[in-house]
This record gives sequence, C-alpha cells and structure tokens, in this order.
Amino acid sequence: MTTLLVSIIIPTYNRSDVLERTLLAFLNQQCASAVLEVIVVDDGSTDDTPSILARISASDRRVRVISQANRGPAAARNAGIRESRGILVLFGGDDVVPASHLVETHVHAHARHADAPVAVLGYITWSRELEITPFMQWLESDGMQFGFSSIRDREDVPSEMFYSSNISVRRDFLLSGELFDEGFTAACWEDVDLGLRLRKRGLRIIYEQDAIGHHVHRTDFDRFARRTKTAGYFRAMLVKKHGLAEEKKVFVREVTKWICGTLMRVFGRGRLRRLGYRWSLSWHEYVGMKKFTQKKDHRF
Repeated sequence: MTTLLVSIIIPTYNRSDVLERTLLAFLNQQCASAVLEVIVVDDGSTDDTPSILARISASDRRVRVISQANRGPAAARNAGIRESRGILVLFGGDDVVPASHLVETHVHAHARHADAPVAVLGYITWSRELEITPFMQWLESDGMQFGFSSIRDREDVPSEMFYSSNISVRRDFLLSGELFDEGFTAACWEDVDLGLRLRKRGLRIIYEQDAIGHHVHRTDFDRFARRTKTAGYFRAMLVKKHGLAEEKKVFVREVTKWICGTLMRVFGRGRLRRLGYRWSLSWHEYVGMKKFTQKKDHRF
C-alpha cells in the first residue's frame, strides 16, 4: 500500500486533563501505510491547554497548533481542515484516546473503497479506567449519545452517525463543498448537519469497528440532561435547516411508549431504568427545541 499523509484534526477546549494522552496516542500509532500530521485547534482554552500544546509541538514537529477565540468545534474543525495537507482528514476528539491501530484501520478501509467517496466511521467506547455506570452503558450502546448497536449495514451507515470524534474522509472531497456550519456553536448536531449535506453529494459512511477510540469523559444523568437541553436547541435548528419531519411532541411520544410498554410487558429493573432515562432526557430535549422555535429570525 502506498504511504500517504493523514491529517488528524482535533478541536479542543479546556481538556488539559486528557489532551496530552490523546495526542501522544496519535503520535505513537502503529501505522506503516501513512505518515501523520496532528492539527490541534485550541478554541480559546483558559486552562493549561496552551502550555501543553506549546511543549508537545516543540518536541514533535508533526504537531501543529492553531489558536482562536472560542467559537465552537465547527469553526475549530474548519480552521483545521483549511490548514491540513493530508490526503485523508481524520477527525478526533480531545477526550477520545485512539487505540494503537486506529489510523491504520481508517487508511485500509479507504484503500478498499478508493473507487467511491466514503467516510470511515470508527467505534467509540468508554475508557476502561472509568467507573462505567448503567447510564453510561446505555448512552454508548443505544442511548442519545451514540447508537452503534443500531447499525444494520456496515457498508451504508445513516448520515446521522457522522460522529466527528472518530471519522475520516478524503480532504479533496471535503473542500469541494461547504464545510461545517459555524452557526452550530456547540458540540451538538454540527457533525450530523455536515453528514446530511455530504450524503447529498454522494458520500457513503462505512463502519469499521476495529478503529477504536476510548472515551475518557465520565458523565452522569444530571450533567447529560443539561447538555441535552442545548442539543435540543440545535436539533430544532437542524430540523428547520434541512426541512426534516419535525417531532413536535417528543415528550408525549416517549411517555406513551413508557406507559404502553409497561402495560404490555413485565419489565426488569434495568429496562425500566433505561426507559426512565429516555423519558426524562426527551423532556430536556423538548425544552431546548422549544427555545429555538421561539426565535424570530432563522437564517441559514
């Protein structure tokens, strides 16, 4: 296989506790078929991130640092894309530590599909160092954060799974159209928006489960519920932008599912708990969506 340049783009904001581990794991990849450049876009961090990046970039010339005022991950990734030089662009998360063969798996998958525009989606799982709660297990498998268990066709994954913390695509294909919409100022739905637009241009997402990223970011229900309100806001923005079928009664739908499911089955505690998660988070999402619909000016 021909050796090619892969540009790894990582937006970061106040994640100094795990960022260095993530970068070192990328720099130590076991990848014979590619050379790497790692572009880190510091999105206005106020912690020790700048000093960490200065030290690492001084010791390894493969690391390039871009600093900008806080504008969100969409704007940060765009800055990284424009400065990249690779044949492939691999988007990573600052708290997703790659397994040693992650890059190699992405490269080989693209080589197998060289005749068509594809994005290669890797797998993201909780880091084993974390105490993984039932709630976190649910989020990873079939919850509201990732939905890997729902993949039925690994050669044609839904556009909604353009997860920007472990996905790669050819740089020339990205630059031939619009990039991330910087109006999505939070880490919510900005990658799905791009995935939907890339699909219209002929991109297909394939899933490579062996490209594993370890998510070092413990969460709990209360923290994720607060995030879900923000996600609801930007989901409503996504719905309006793409003319998607709007779910106006998300909360009612989930309550109905919960009641009907309870009447029709005998549930164990685990299943009841998972239904409770979805029911409660759907309410928070509804609140966020409602906030967006109250805006008077929606321009895209």
